[in-house]
Amino acid sequence: MLMIKMVFLSIISISVCSFAQSKPLVEEAFEKNQKQNLNTELEEQVIAGSGTIFIIDTSHTKFRTAYRDPSGLIWSNVSDLSGSIWYASDECAKLNAYLPTYSEFEQLRKYLGYGSKQGYSPYRADGKTEVIPHYYHNPALWTGDLEYGSKYGYSSFFTFNVSSGDFSSNRDDHKVNFLCVSHSYLSRQSLTQN
Repeated sequence: MLMIKMVFLSIISISVCSFAQSKPLVEEAFEKNQKQNLNTELEEQVIAGSGTIFIIDTSHTKFRTAYRDPSGLIWSNVSDLSGSIWYASDECAKLNAYLPTYSEFEQLRKYLGYGSKQGYSPYRADGKTEVIPHYYHNPALWTGDLEYGSKYGYSSFFTFNVSSGDFSSNRDDHKVNFLCVSHSYLSRQSLTQN
């Protein structure tokens, strides 16, 4: 009986010691979580004139500066370069990204107020600064979507007009500006899990 009491007391003392040691770990985990929440709240935000919040995103290291929209899509700055659809597509691929699709530009223009009462504007809430830098100064941007192919010996791809929020098209060999997109880490996770 004495032996059982000693074993029981040993177990209790080990449990108490383990709890005493785990308390700082729990507090440390709580503090770490609080800091992460604080960092999320302090992420630099860009607020579009429509009220949509874009987060300045540094997760895509090959983009100079990038902007994550509410869907998790990361938009690069507009490139300083222009070129054919093939050149633009290759440049985005070098960045582990791609040209935005027609539907992704449709979503972007909705985030920028297209179809709403206040209307479309590529500017931030201040009315002067662009949501995505160099966005307004390059009125046409390539989309990755084909309008028609080889009908006249060349292909035509849709372009997005930044100043109006409308779409048009250009021959594949015309020099047009572009930007690239990539999915955020969280979006990539959900895409691979489905």
